[in-house]
Amino acid sequence: MNSKKVFIFDFDGTLYSGDEAFAKIPNFIKRNKRKFFPNLTDYQYRKIAKENPEWKDVWVGCDIVNFIYKVKEKYPQYNISVKDFWSWQNTTPDPIIIDENEVVEATFLRDLCKQYPVYVVSNSSPLHIKFYMDKIGIRYSWFKKVISNHFISADKTKGHYYQDILEEENCKPEQFFVFGDSIKNDLNPAKKLGMNTKHINSATNIPKLVTKVLNN
Repeated sequence: MNSKKVFIFDFDGTLYSGDEAFAKIPNFIKRNKRKFFPNLTDYQYRKIAKENPEWKDVWVGCDIVNFIYKVKEKYPQYNISVKDFWSWQNTTPDPIIIDENEVVEATFLRDLCKQYPVYVVSNSSPLHIKFYMDKIGIRYSWFKKVISNHFISADKTKGHYYQDILEEENCKPEQFFVFGDSIKNDLNPAKKLGMNTKHINSATNIPKLVTKVLNN
């Protein structure tokens, strides 16, 4: 049991990367923002946008969720729910720009999954993850679990998913290795649990970092 190692990977910006990967996202979100509030009238939506001008600059998933929770509390008379954003996410994948030179080596990842418990924990929707896994030659079935954050009010972070995996694997936190491109969203929740963390700035570095972990 002491020699067991468990690997947890973020998806976007981790298993693929690149300077232009998310270049299309801000405009994509801007065009679709109204759809995140399907139960509001146009008047109600305009009122929220006017009274909360920061909304026009919000485009990252976690920030969208935080904004929705904020206005849900601020306007209790309106029928606002994060579930509506979750549902919308599952209608279409985000327009990611894939650089074939900035993708994790699929055979290395496949072989790792055969030998160790490997998880993906992402803030993106299942539809998005599956679509782009297919694009970069990775299979859902390789991983022990692929988990998509539902941003529940009790804990909007990935922390409770990490805790669930910790309990499921029944080993010590120091036997876990969490890889992600976001220190805030991917790594800090793992650090709070005592897990090892590896910051990813290029998907191509993953084999080298994993090999170093295995050799140690």
